[in-house]
This record gives sequence, C-alpha cells and structure tokens, in this order.
Amino acid sequence: MLTKRWSCWKPGSCSTLWAESVRPWQPEALRPIKTIFIFFLRHPEGICLKGRANYADEISSIYAVISPETSETVREQRMVRLLSPLDNSFSEKLTNLNKRLEEILGKEQSPIYKVQGSNGHPRKIPLSTIYVEWE
Repeated sequence: MLTKRWSCWKPGSCSTLWAESVRPWQPEALRPIKTIFIFFLRHPEGICLKGRANYADEISSIYAVISPETSETVREQRMVRLLSPLDNSFSEKLTNLNKRLEEILGKEQSPIYKVQGSNGHPRKIPLSTIYVEWE
C-alpha cells in the first residue's frame, strides 16, 4: 500500500533525497512524472514498456495518492493516454522525469535515480532497494 510518506536515501549519506527537493515536484503538471518515478521504485526488477498496461491499476492508485484532488474522470483520461501503446505519453514522461532528476540532483548524482534500459528490455531505476523506504 502506498502512502504519502516515502523516501529515497542518498547512498553514503544519512539524509533523504526528497527531504530537500520534493517541493519542485508539487505542481499538477509534474504529478504524472512523479507517479512514474514511484512506480519504477516499486519495481526494482524493471518493467518492459510494452507491458505497462498490465500495471494500470497500480499506476492509477499511485496517481490517486499523489493527486487526490484530481477528479476520477480526469485521472482516468490521463491513465488512458499514459498506458496506451499508441500514445507516446509514457515515453515523454520518462524523458521529462530523467531531465528533472538531473536538474534537481546534478549530472553526478542523478544516474542512479534515472529510469534506464533499452527498447525491448526492462527499464528500471538502478538505485538499490536498501535506499528506498516505504511507510
């Protein structure tokens, strides 16, 4: 069960990644990107993009926690676009997520938090699960 409380720890540090940098993720436009980030954190084994529709309920529930004030109708519309294999929305969000992580963390620290992988293979965040805490 996802709650609003979660943290990513910086390897070699006692501070959480998002304690100081969660505020830039709050605008409505960034919530789908944050949803994708949390989704991939929950799947350290990686996910093939072709199979993302199999996770529709999970992705939708993550988005509902992040954006509770968004109507169910709007959420469903966004999920249809995000999960459709005919729409490039998911790939665009992944690109934007990785750019945003680099803006927040810098080029040196961002790679272990970025969603990585090649076409046809599982994509994942290489951050070790020991640095991710769910409450």
